Amino acid sequence: MQYLSILDLFTTPVFFILIYFISRFYAKGKVEKYPYYKYYVPGVMMKCIGGVSLCLVYCLYYGGGDTTGYFFNALCMKYLLLKNPSYFYDVMFHYAGKDQWFYFDNDTNYPYYLGDPPAFFVVRLISPVIFFCFDSFVLSSLIIGWFSFNGVWKLFEVMIDQFPKLEKQFAMAIFFVPSVIFWGSGILKDTITLSATGYFVFSIYQIFFKRQKIFANVLLLFVSVYLILSIKPYIFVGILPGTLIWLLGVTLGKIRGTMMRAFFFQFF
Repeated sequence: MQYLSILDLFTTPVFFILIYFISRFYAKGKVEKYPYYKYYVPGVMMKCIGGVSLCLVYCLYYGGGDTTGYFFNALCMKYLLLKNPSYFYDVMFHYAGKDQWFYFDNDTNYPYYLGDPPAFFVVRLISPVIFFCFDSFVLSSLIIGWFSFNGVWKLFEVMIDQFPKLEKQFAMAIFFVPSVIFWGSGILKDTITLSATGYFVFSIYQIFFKRQKIFANVLLLFVSVYLILSIKPYIFVGILPGTLIWLLGVTLGKIRGTMMRAFFFQFF
């Protein structure tokens, strides 16, 4: 399958410029009150560059891989929707693995990730985006990278709220590390889980530290945990101990008396 086309030469620059002006307009309304929004547009642009770079490297150097596989499988879902919406609905919301193989045919092509639940979860997640991207692999990667940026931005907001003097350092660490830009911006599991991890940290912070919008942030917490567990459960296993230690520190800080604090520290 050909993943790069002449259409990409026109759609990619147009949408890149469009994303730039949308991001700039959004940040302009925030930067006076929140000066750290000066990093918003550069962060978005790096995400977009990372997504497009991933496409070019995989298509022109590797000749395909996971990211092209997710795109191909999502195209199968798109063609299934056009041919049989009820089958599409069943696969999207009642996923049953290879038992649904007979839903597909030569017209839709066969999604070879159907028997891999974590991989096909990514396929189902990105399918609605693919539907509106003119079957363009590059444009789809660009849009998904843009959507995923907000989770990373939320992580940045938590860090600088805790350590406002380290604004520049956190911007460099979160937005501008080359490997994170490349592997965390295209159609990959890492893009989604990185964004979900950012939302996870943000929701924990809002619920237990700031105590703001509790219902909305509890919902955000459940969604982020669901995404992580559905794609890469070991990430949740990795961040859970640190989160518990973080919350333990908050709890102990509210306990008066050295002896009582020491007792509860040992208990926890």
